[in-house]
Amino acid sequence: MLQQLTKKSSSQFIGLGSTRKVDRHGQFVIKTFLHELGKKQSDYETKAYAALYEQGLHENVAPILYVDDEVCVQPYFRPVPKTFGTYSIDFESDPRVTDNLRQAIVFLKETYQCVDIFDSSNYALNNKGKLVLIDYGMSYEMYVNEWAPLAKQGILPQMKVGTCESCGIEKELRLYGAGDEDRRCVTCGKL
Repeated sequence: MLQQLTKKSSSQFIGLGSTRKVDRHGQFVIKTFLHELGKKQSDYETKAYAALYEQGLHENVAPILYVDDEVCVQPYFRPVPKTFGTYSIDFESDPRVTDNLRQAIVFLKETYQCVDIFDSSNYALNNKGKLVLIDYGMSYEMYVNEWAPLAKQGILPQMKVGTCESCGIEKELRLYGAGDEDRRCVTCGKL
């Protein structure tokens, strides 16, 4: 499936997290694992999505279509318009939030202890203009016991808003530990 997908369309860079890089291939996204924790997150998403499906709470959560040791494939959903960085979503009053999504978020939080499910950067829009959760693979236990120690050691990057020293634009910068003085953005070459 993956070979057919990549042959049919050219890739377009979408985003970069601390453990996965995301490229668009037509109507799909391919999350390439940058660290073994990225694979673990995709496996966790697979398990959580199956549970959401069983509960009938999957309608506004991006399914995991394929996972191997290097990548995860999901459907493509269009980005949420935003002016800069992440912002808070009012899950009670935002008309883009469906009741099904509210219930799915409660389920993921209570049953799977998912973190970052309230971060706007983990959402996209479906063809009806409703929010879809596209990144839900980090549990609280994973965050505390695996991600945070690796970030503190400078092995995994933390994201911080700052001015890129190359292009001069205020953007999200990737910092590898407290001593990282390289203040370039991904566009200017810092991965």
